[in-house]
Amino acid sequence: MGKNGKIILVDWKKGVDTGIPEQYFSLEEVKEKVEKIFRIIEKGEGRFHFYIVGMA
Repeated sequence: MGKNGKIILVDWKKGVDTGIPEQYFSLEEVKEKVEKIFRIIEKGEGRFHFYIVGMA
């Protein structure tokens, strides 16, 4: 990834019933992990999902 590269991460919100028996993370849990590597430039939540945009 170049120095101006971006990453967009979208995932189900914790507690959403997707019909698949998995454990999902909260936006805050993922944000803590992502910001160790990327600078977060945008984040948000919908009804069933969240997103994070990070920059290298």
